[in-house]
Amino acid sequence: MMTSQYGKSLFKDISLWILLIFNLITIYFAITEGWSLIEIMIIYWSQSIAIGFFNVIRILQLKDFSIEGFKLNNEQPKPTAVIKILTAIFFVVHYGMFHLVYLIFVISRVFIEMEVNGMANLRWGSIILTGLMFFVSHAVSYFYNRNIENKKQNIGVLMFYPYARIIPIHFTILMGFFASNFLIGFLILKTIADMIMQKVEQVIFRRA
Repeated sequence: MMTSQYGKSLFKDISLWILLIFNLITIYFAITEGWSLIEIMIIYWSQSIAIGFFNVIRILQLKDFSIEGFKLNNEQPKPTAVIKILTAIFFVVHYGMFHLVYLIFVISRVFIEMEVNGMANLRWGSIILTGLMFFVSHAVSYFYNRNIENKKQNIGVLMFYPYARIIPIHFTILMGFFASNFLIGFLILKTIADMIMQKVEQVIFRRA
């Protein structure tokens, strides 16, 4: 019975299907247009930004939340509006620094790509369009999960969850530098990781 209910939930999960479709579109264009690894890295960097953006909104919209296991200056604070805002600010700074370093790495690769192959070799139209697709995907996921009765959130789990989601994605893509001939295989692995973490997100942010 539980398996049947899970299957129905999986089948009706609009946010999961949209994410899967957008990943498949990305793989399709990566194959047909012969995308380079740097183009894919730019796209998934923008996806990570979208994940972080909606996580900040989740934090700021918390009303009744838990602070179990969450410490500030080695002390456990009270679940107040001030703590919520400070947590959001800390997340923006920490998550932002993580992605700033990643962006510097990506930009350096872009300049190398431009120097070797020229500006025209980077398909900026496809990059922007695909990045917007993933933003829409995570927007749908945010509103889809928000409209279902939420658990009492743990603000510490909420703050660190995006790292658990994006690190496997970027690690998979970075591995492509060591096996560029298997880039499509890495994209497929990334898609699988994305699907798994999407379901984990729903377990965290709403009732089963």
